[in-house]
Formats: sequence, C-alpha cells, structure tokens
Amino acid sequence: MQGIPTTGNLWAQYFRVGDTPSVLYLIDPDNNFDDPTLGSWAGKFTKPFPDERPNYYTDYNGLVEWDYSNPCNTWENHVDMATHAAGTLERVRPEMYRELLNKLSAIYSIK
Repeated sequence: MQGIPTTGNLWAQYFRVGDTPSVLYLIDPDNNFDDPTLGSWAGKFTKPFPDERPNYYTDYNGLVEWDYSNPCNTWENHVDMATHAAGTLERVRPEMYRELLNKLSAIYSIK
C-alpha cells in the first residue's frame, strides 16, 4: 500500500492502532473478559462515552490527558500516551510471549 510506513515489515501495513491491546487482552490467562476496565497485559480499557455508547471501549491513558470527543484538542499528548502503553508491554513481555506460545500450541495441537 502506497504511503503507509511499514518500518521494513510488509505485514505491518495490515495492523492498525489498537490491534495490539485487543490481542493481548484476549491472550492474557488471568484476564476477566467480562470487564475490560479491570486491566490486563494490554493495560486497561475505558468507556469514554458510557451513556451515549455503552459498549464502546478504548485504551486507558493513565494520567495522560486526552479529549476523546475531539482528539485534536490533546494531540500533543500522543507521545506521552505511547510511552504509557509501552511501559506496560515492556514490564510483562516475557510472560506474554510464554502464554502466547502456550495458547498457539493448544490451538494447533503442537507438543
């Protein structure tokens, strides 16, 4: 695809922002699938519009200010948001990889 930076990996063009937290949320063995606001390897999710859109969740940004209604108002904070998300991933990476391989082995009956 023209114009989409892939950082040297052709497969990267098929992933969009938000895919990684969703996948990590599903593979975390200790996760509560009924309440994504509790947190998991993916971090936490939040309901920015609980009354208008009760089934809509997005990444929780910690203490980083973010205007969900009009993200352009707080776009200068996107680097801080990325740093917050990366911190969670760095902390639990070995456990995540181990569990991902366990789940893939179970799915594909690899022994």
